[in-house]
Amino acid sequence: MEYIDASAAKELYPNVKGDIFGAVLFSGFAVLDMGVGAMGVMVAGKMVACCPDFDHALTAGRTEADRLEAERRQVAA
Repeated sequence: MEYIDASAAKELYPNVKGDIFGAVLFSGFAVLDMGVGAMGVMVAGKMVACCPDFDHALTAGRTEADRLEAERRQVAA
């Protein structure tokens, strides 16, 4: 887990519309702070969820990252 500030988050995710006030990077996904009541979830460079708080975003990020990893393993098998 690594916290990055707003300018680094905007540089890392330039296609995201709206404000980004910072982000927390995890292995396989990121949670973007997009303001009060708005947390974005990025997996593989795509916005996959918008959540009302960090806990929901963390759950959504883990779920989607795990799903994507399982899909990759199935294709590789």
